[in-house]
Amino acid sequence: MERLWQGCAGGLLAGTGIGLAEAVWVLSQIPTGEYVALAVGALGYGLLGLLLGLAHGAVLVLLDALRLRASAPTGFSLAAVGTGCLQGAWVLVYQGERAFFMDAGLRVAERFALFAIVGILGLVALWLLPVFLTRTPLKVLLRPRGALAAWVAVMGLAALFAASPGTQSSLRPVFPSKDQEPELAALPDIVLISVESWREGARPSLSGTDLPGLRTIDQAGLHFAEHVATSSWYRSSLASLMTGQYPMAHGVDSAAARLAEDRFTLAEALAERGFVTGAFPARGELEYALGFEQGFDWRISQAGAAGRSRAQSARSLRLVNRLQLMRRSLGGGGSVPVETHRPSHEVVAAARGFIDEARARGLRYFVWLHLAEPAPPYLSRDGLRWVEGQPGHSVPDEQRDEVLSLYAEEVGAVDSAVGEMVTWLRAEEAWDQTLFVVVGLNGAEHFEHGGWGSGDTLYDEQILTPLYIRLPGDVHAGRTVPWQVSLVDLAPTIAALGGVVPPMSWEGAPIFDEIFEAWATAPSSPPPPVRPVMAQLNRRGALVEAVRAPPWKLVRANERNPRGLPLQAVFNLGRDGGERHNLAGQIGSHEAELSRMLREIVAGSGAWRTQPEAPRP
Repeated sequence: MERLWQGCAGGLLAGTGIGLAEAVWVLSQIPTGEYVALAVGALGYGLLGLLLGLAHGAVLVLLDALRLRASAPTGFSLAAVGTGCLQGAWVLVYQGERAFFMDAGLRVAERFALFAIVGILGLVALWLLPVFLTRTPLKVLLRPRGALAAWVAVMGLAALFAASPGTQSSLRPVFPSKDQEPELAALPDIVLISVESWREGARPSLSGTDLPGLRTIDQAGLHFAEHVATSSWYRSSLASLMTGQYPMAHGVDSAAARLAEDRFTLAEALAERGFVTGAFPARGELEYALGFEQGFDWRISQAGAAGRSRAQSARSLRLVNRLQLMRRSLGGGGSVPVETHRPSHEVVAAARGFIDEARARGLRYFVWLHLAEPAPPYLSRDGLRWVEGQPGHSVPDEQRDEVLSLYAEEVGAVDSAVGEMVTWLRAEEAWDQTLFVVVGLNGAEHFEHGGWGSGDTLYDEQILTPLYIRLPGDVHAGRTVPWQVSLVDLAPTIAALGGVVPPMSWEGAPIFDEIFEAWATAPSSPPPPVRPVMAQLNRRGALVEAVRAPPWKLVRANERNPRGLPLQAVFNLGRDGGERHNLAGQIGSHEAELSRMLREIVAGSGAWRTQPEAPRP
């Protein structure tokens, strides 16, 4: 029993230490202010370490039977170091891939080097730990009561941190007070709705589905037929929406990245102008963890919205991630995944409360709502049917109709939310003075190129998304703008309509310029010259860049991209809208011109990533 205890104690304490170390790392990378990861990591890895330590204890018993008896400090150290090395290497590979290898995965040589480093550190620890256990107060850990007391103390501290309010303690449900200048009365209130994984083919006129809410916006505002997102990953595109910059500039281009504080956001611009600003994202981490809260006076949690699965820090632990995957695989079709975002109706309800209060105080407001239903997993509204999978992975032919059907239901949830907001604004007699914008942040592939989902290619189905802008008074209602615009154009457009001069660092341009006014006055006038726009992706091993200059499009990908994309592809969108025929090496000067366009945009955008923020107007 003594040997088994030494193994269990060493494994328990080592596992607890590994869990705390990973939790501290996660909190340093994603400062959510939710310290629950400390308790989850310490307890989860500690229990796993206990099991590994039990196996080490059995080995110690076997060594005793073979007359290879080790001292108590050595036996404890063997269990602790063995457990720590196994768990540590497992965690290092996972967190290292996310933070330093952009989810690309480690090569065999890189993994071998990492394991060698862990092994060397383990040998050093195996040499030093017995010394500490015999010559320092740590020798108390060799006694059952001492080891148990130490573990209880560590868990108590972790639980204390987990129960603390963290950074959220500063979010009090007190509505912000602002002294607004009289000229703001002539400006519109602004409602901006961003939607994940909403492809252009899912808009009302193309979906074949009755979407009355979106149809209302289609009829009351402008629809942009070729709106190009800056990425096929929603978080990177959201940063572009907020900063008017390409991913190369704002830096939110990997799973571990967050929006830097020196980026000047749309919310900050409007807040400085005097608008009271409110953020109502469906995903909790977008509210306070990843830098998107910059410039907002009020957040959804202050409205009392509970949300779902908000402990982003705990979900980022390797052990929790693996347990979730195991639960899904063991559960089969009967295990319905839990939504990790607030339902749209909760987001709308919270935003309505904010608008009510702003109107009661006579304040101009900017409200951002973020809806996440169309993102995988796709769930039916009754909760009985669902489908999920990794981006790019295909599904059996018999399941494809189910995927499309459930996706249509998820888009229907977005439509209901938009319709609810429009109906309410009209009932409150606030619709006429509202600038209302609905935009898809990224698209979704539905088997066009062999897979489904988003965030792994830059084909048009993943970067062409709906954009509707409804101007106050229904100006230009029901019109479709036929030329290409980029997501980076939206921040300067909204800012200009809100009476703000866009800063130099924003790479987009206001949409409603002289060319637009000429077209609006005489639709038969020639369209503006083609303006090339860029999209970028740096996720899960895919390093892809694309430049779109209709009718041409150039896409470049890295050698190890998971979808097996060609290193260079050129498409004639006018003749090959499905991007099936790669014309690389066949069109001569056109391909060279596309390459030049991409180089210029990348060089210009990359400069803003390192330059200090431009002076604000």
